This record gives sequence, structure tokens and C-alpha cells, in this order.
Amino acid sequence: MSLNKEHIQRVVAKAMLSPSGDNSQPWIFQWDGTTLNVIHQESRGSHPLNPAGIASMISFGCVLEAIAIGASEFRCSTSFTLEDFASGDSTWARVRFGPSTCALDPLSDVISQRTTDRRFFAKGDLPVTMLQSIAANEHHYAPARIHWTSELEGELTDYILDAEKIMMTHPDILPAVLKWVRFTLKQARLTRDGLSWRNMGIKIWELPAMALIREFPGILKFLTNFTVPGHRARVRKQLQSSAGVVLISIPATKGNFKDVVQAGRLMMRTWLSLTQLNYGVQPLTLCTHPIYWARQGLLDAEFQKIAHIYESGHSLLQKVFSLPPDRVPVWMIRTGRSTPLPENMRTFRRPVEQTLKYI
Repeated sequence: MSLNKEHIQRVVAKAMLSPSGDNSQPWIFQWDGTTLNVIHQESRGSHPLNPAGIASMISFGCVLEAIAIGASEFRCSTSFTLEDFASGDSTWARVRFGPSTCALDPLSDVISQRTTDRRFFAKGDLPVTMLQSIAANEHHYAPARIHWTSELEGELTDYILDAEKIMMTHPDILPAVLKWVRFTLKQARLTRDGLSWRNMGIKIWELPAMALIREFPGILKFLTNFTVPGHRARVRKQLQSSAGVVLISIPATKGNFKDVVQAGRLMMRTWLSLTQLNYGVQPLTLCTHPIYWARQGLLDAEFQKIAHIYESGHSLLQKVFSLPPDRVPVWMIRTGRSTPLPENMRTFRRPVEQTLKYI
């Protein structure tokens, strides 16, 4: 069947529920009655943790997977053509829809439940059977592959903690994140983007310091003795509460960013499948993204200072997840048994009327 305006609105509404850096939602959609163009908005995606738009490419893969899942509601299949990942506001993909004999994707109803959960989990066991099922079908997302482990003690935890430290020591990262933090429900409802401070692990007594850093980023260097230990302790407790971590790898090929998109698609299906089983999910980007950036020659001066951490981390992840030498980790999440995220911790989404244009 062909999609009408009402159908495409529902598909785009599902796509907008995809994860993006700081919930920046850097996407605009154009529908001409046949093709859905997905446009990246550079002003929304610009971030020190998004060099060359790589983080956006990962979340872009999540968007494409959400579109495919949403289209299954109308018994439609999708095919997409990836364009060049140009700078500025540019079309990154053209999605076309065709008839499908497949049933409704079982994850269709889960998209609205998916969220980033930074709370402490109730541990549990990794749902290995589900993960094995995804791995058996990972050829649909080639060349991306899925890996997992429940062994979080020792070297792996130490590496994650060392990698996470730069969140509090890099002069630009925390201030950039805080620009997207909504300190009141009124702010969140007004912008319909960004992050709730309640889901950031921020304690109420830390709010004044966070607000101060957002307004005056230069003071961060004077507060590291306060921010680094607290952040490290928080991440350690998050890991201790988790059932394990799941990693996506791609070939270690320089410049082939289309593989990154496939990694996003595979992780989106994994994330939704975990959500369906009542497992919480939190991305761990600082222990994987910079490893990939280093392969692409994209580490900035601050990351260059600790490049040795990512070099040893790469070797460690290869060992822990049995990665072949020709593969590189690109995205990792922690997961564990959890309850639905309270409403005041969830993020809002920009309305379809604001993000979908007809041409």
C-alpha cells in the first residue's frame, strides 16, 4: 500500500522518538508523496562529542530503523539511499516505501517506551537468548556486529571509569551538555527537547554548581576536585547495578561512515528488544566513540592528551569481546533490570508539525 499524509506523520512521530545526543533531535523530514528525505540539522547536532557528525550518524541509524519499524504498521517495507554526510543542513538519506508481506514488527509498540535510563538498575541476568537471536540476524545490519558480556569487574570497569573522567575535565564537554539540560518541567515542555536533570544523576544540591558551569564554563577547571570524584563514584555504582554491557563493532576502515549508520540501526533494535523485556539502557559513549574517532584522525587536543587510554582501551575491548583485529568498537550500552522511567525523568520530543515538511 502507499502511505498517505496521516501514515507518514505516524512514521515520523516514531522516528522522532529515536535517541540523539543530549536529545538534541537534529532531524527534519521532507515528504513528497513517495520519498521521505531525512535532513540533518548541523546547528542542533554540533557538539564536542560529535566530531565530523559521527555521533549524529549513529543516531541517524536509529532513526532509519525506527522508520522501518513504523512503516511495518502499514504493511510497508523500506529501502533507503544514503547521501554524502555533508556539513550544514543536508539530506543524509532518501527513504522509499514498498509493499510488504511481513507482519507488524513486534517492536512497533515498544518505541514509545524506549528511553535512556541513567538510574541504578536491579542487575538481573543478561537476556542472552534474545541477544543471540539478534546476533543470528545481524547480517541485515552488516557489517555491524553485536557483542556482550556480563563480566564487569576489574579491567573493564577501570577502563570505563578512566574514559568517563574526561566528561569532567574537558573544558567544552560538560558545558555543552548542560546547554541541553532542562532544570524545570516548564523549560522542557517549552523546548520539547533536551534532558531532564532528574535523569542525569545530578543531586539536588549539585544543581547550583551545574547551573553556574552552564553560565560560566571557565570555572569548570576550578571545580574538578568536586566534580570528578562524584562522577566517578556515580558511574561505578551504575556499572555495579548492571547485568552487563552490549557492544556494537564495525570494520576498522577509515572514512567509511556508512558502517556507523548500520551500527546505529543494530543498536536501536537491540535497545528496543531490551526495553521490551523491562531492561533499562544507558549509552556508554566515552569508552567507545573516541576509539573510533582516533581511527579517523578526529581526536581534539584534549582527547589527544589521553589517547593512550583509548589505545589500551581498544586492546582491552578486543580481548573482552573477542573482536578480530580488523574490527573497532563504536558504541556500547549498559543494561539491567529496571522499572519504567518516571514521567518527570523522561524527555519530550519536538512535534511532528515542526519537523515534517511537505514538498
